[in-house]
Amino acid sequence: MARPKTTIDWDQVDELLQAHCDGVAIAGLLNIHPNTFYNLVKEKYNCGFIEYSQQKKAEGVALVEVSIYQDAVKKGGVDRMFWLKNKAGWKDKQNIEHSGGIELKFDSEDANA
Repeated sequence: MARPKTTIDWDQVDELLQAHCDGVAIAGLLNIHPNTFYNLVKEKYNCGFIEYSQQKKAEGVALVEVSIYQDAVKKGGVDRMFWLKNKAGWKDKQNIEHSGGIELKFDSEDANA
């Protein structure tokens, strides 16, 4: 006798992916095997889990960015930078590359000092 078909709340799955949960964790919360979950994603959305999860994770980053922007505009505070640095790839500093040459000139007096 086959197991009953699993009912999945896809809105909940979308929200978990937007929060950057991985497929194994979501499958665990749904009490199904990860491969079963991946197959159900392919069946429902006609794409692989990686493509589906990347789209939802990008949506999650966008939602947080909008929320941070709204907080900054309305309240003047930004308190979720840690999340963006770790999940959205934001960084504190920029690396600037220079492709031109650098010429150093010294006076002869300065060189002997």
